[in-house]
Amino acid sequence: MKRVPVVSFLVILLVSIFAGATLVPEAHADGYIDFEDGSDGQVIRSTIPGLQFTTTQGQDWIYGDWRTGDYNGPYPNGAYVSNGNFFAWLGPNQGAGRIDFIDGCATYVQAYVSTYSGLTADAYYMDGRLAASASVGGNLNTGHMSRLRVNAVPGDCFHYVIFHDSGNFWLIDDLSTDAAGVPERVITTYQDISA
Repeated sequence: MKRVPVVSFLVILLVSIFAGATLVPEAHADGYIDFEDGSDGQVIRSTIPGLQFTTTQGQDWIYGDWRTGDYNGPYPNGAYVSNGNFFAWLGPNQGAGRIDFIDGCATYVQAYVSTYSGLTADAYYMDGRLAASASVGGNLNTGHMSRLRVNAVPGDCFHYVIFHDSGNFWLIDDLSTDAAGVPERVITTYQDISA
């Protein structure tokens, strides 16, 4: 009776040692978008479940792809940077960038940003009242993105967020939120046990 569990354990241990790594269980994070599924110039509007991307001027956010050579980046080949090839921005249209949480409210939204003069995220309740605000300073020509996160007051949630600066000199990447309907990020990691 005791042989089966011991033998099973030894087989798993030996496979792990000889393989050099063991698969660690998947971990789930809140909704996460890395924008890597887009194509350059494609409108984002409502292509991501749970979110709607518009501007305060009624325009659309679009995907940008560094590989086209049409953008000022990625650093060090330009001033701006993102994680990966794709990012989200307002395109040549002006206004501020609005993201609505269409399947329910959020207690936070976070994005990594590359910005000329700094960027502010203002979160709003459904009735248009300001719920919370957060800002970061400019970070061009650094090769680093800044984390911009706005949180609701504990026990509360907001329905949309507006990103804005003094013009249209910013981009975002790696957006995360706990708003309903936004696809979860599944993280699969490997732990090396051979060392």
